Amino acid sequence: MTNSLTQHSKDVVDHFKTVIGPEVSHQISDSQFEELELMVRSAIAEELEQVTEEFDDTVKEIRRQIEKRQLEL
Repeated sequence: MTNSLTQHSKDVVDHFKTVIGPEVSHQISDSQFEELELMVRSAIAEELEQVTEEFDDTVKEIRRQIEKRQLEL
């Protein structure tokens, strides 16, 4: 997961570089692009964590519903 997250954040920053163009891109340091990449990676990780928690909650609710129906039988 970490490798794909790292690669995706690099891809986002690379795309950003093409959007802003070489003239502006050269005004931004490598360390600033690395910081941007870290920010993107962090944001993606936070969203993945939230989605995972919501998925886990949904699975728990489905299991509760199944158990409830089985008890009713």
